[in-house]
Amino acid sequence: MVYTPGGSVLELSAGTAPSGQGTATGIPITGRNGEILSEGLRMQYESFSADTEIPNRSVTTVWNLKAETAARVMNKEFARIVVQGGFVTGKFGVLFNGSIKNVKRGRSENSVDTYIRIYAADGDAFHNSYVVGNGDGLEFQRNSTNQDRLRGYVADAIKNGGGLVSGEIQQIVGNAGVLPRGAVRYGLGSQVGNTTAGPLYQFSVDKGALNFRKLDTPSPGEVVLLNAHSGLIGVPEADESAVHVKCLLNPAIKIKSRIQINNGNINTSEPVVSPTQIQQLGYPNYTGINLFANTDDDGIYMVLTITYDLDTRGVPWYNKMACLLLDRGTGKLSPTTAPTQQTLEEAFDKARNSGQAVEFPVSAS
Repeated sequence: MVYTPGGSVLELSAGTAPSGQGTATGIPITGRNGEILSEGLRMQYESFSADTEIPNRSVTTVWNLKAETAARVMNKEFARIVVQGGFVTGKFGVLFNGSIKNVKRGRSENSVDTYIRIYAADGDAFHNSYVVGNGDGLEFQRNSTNQDRLRGYVADAIKNGGGLVSGEIQQIVGNAGVLPRGAVRYGLGSQVGNTTAGPLYQFSVDKGALNFRKLDTPSPGEVVLLNAHSGLIGVPEADESAVHVKCLLNPAIKIKSRIQINNGNINTSEPVVSPTQIQQLGYPNYTGINLFANTDDDGIYMVLTITYDLDTRGVPWYNKMACLLLDRGTGKLSPTTAPTQQTLEEAFDKARNSGQAVEFPVSAS
């Protein structure tokens, strides 16, 4: 759905049933006997979301719109796009809500089908244009705490930040950072937001909502179980940055939410080997040091990034996620032990003397 600045809405995905009834969600309209009366227009959707201050982005392609409707979108009549998705018999929800940045119009290789491609960003106006205090700065009183400054920043961002609403604001614990004297913050809101968040928190915009969340703490809500019977596709794979998971589209999975991977057989990725190493040293005789993200049988993981890949007439209908393991005791990100220089040297000495592969006497990170 696309919206004008005044709030009028146009459903680009809507098809029309033989009776003239429109589909409000773009999902198929079925008759009494289960037959499909209308499937709506073909849509393709890709997006990337993460808990960072960088705006989330999306690309939405709508096929075979009427020329008049396509012209309205091309002429920038609409300023905002909202994408919803799900299954007819399952969960259904908003996947993206952001401002339209550019629109491309094209024709397929068969010269018959036409499309428009909408490029959008979530919180783009906030990131690029919001200046705290509407240019007058943001004043913090003497003896104010981090939590006080956070509340002041959020209130100002909602007032002047380009249509934002308050999202998940996790409590900053304690009175650390008490100001000994009054202070004024000037400049772009994104820069002031980083300063206000401090080293242990992150601010982000998701679906038009401003969030301040702890780096190591998941959001409250249900734990989504993923296995072969509930949408898990293939086998999760761990590399040096995260555990990568692919599943059928599930709007209940959001950034910072929790998933349980009911599968103890998580693959580890191939060692990172450069072409020079392969050519000169002969792979697999030599590789660099490769550490992998922590995993656990039937473990609970926090979602860090989500990539959507959807096509209403094709195979893709997926969430692709990067996740990190949560500690069973604390419920926060699982602590890891980084190898020290001494442990690395000991491991190499042991391997050299025994002629065996390197084994690190530390947990994987």
